[in-house]
Amino acid sequence: MCSSSHSINPRKKTYRKHQRIKTACLELELAFKNFEDNTEAHERARSEAQKIKEIRRQLLIIKRQLDDL
Repeated sequence: MCSSSHSINPRKKTYRKHQRIKTACLELELAFKNFEDNTEAHERARSEAQKIKEIRRQLLIIKRQLDDL
């Protein structure tokens, strides 16, 4: 059995530290990828909204022209 004075092997401690850093890096990469995906989706939605706005504007012009007939 281990005595109370027994310490963790320094190599094992370093390995665990490296594993925590590696895990944190992977989580950060995933968060950044999600951010990029959300940004792209937002840009697509903005583009679609702009198209809809233009179509509405054109329909309003057509409606006014029809009202003038």
